[in-house]
Amino acid sequence: MELTGKCVAITSGMEYTKKTGEKGKKYYFTIEVKSGDFTNKVAFLVFGEDKFNSMGVVLGGTYNVAFDLSSREWQGKWFTDALAFRVARLDSGASVETAQPAPQPVVEQPQPQPQPQQSDMPF
Repeated sequence: MELTGKCVAITSGMEYTKKTGEKGKKYYFTIEVKSGDFTNKVAFLVFGEDKFNSMGVVLGGTYNVAFDLSSREWQGKWFTDALAFRVARLDSGASVETAQPAPQPVVEQPQPQPQPQQSDMPF
């Protein structure tokens, strides 16, 4: 299967343990796909740092992504991954950012509420 869209997010490498016991890294990148009036986002999974780096995915770039779907069951629940195996850049890349992990959301600390001033009101 193939989809075409703009890259809107990239995760940093997440470590995992292979069935052989070796450590590896996996990456996700998300493209935004527009179809008529609708916009969807699809997160693609890539296993291996070398493979991900060779794809050259950067934020803001437009890509055609060839992928397979893979589902698995765990404790009665089903999970599906879109496994990217080929990525083709469709734009010139002149105005895109360099490959950086998606920024982490900033958690704002609650601001103290100002105390009401004393008044002659009974409430």
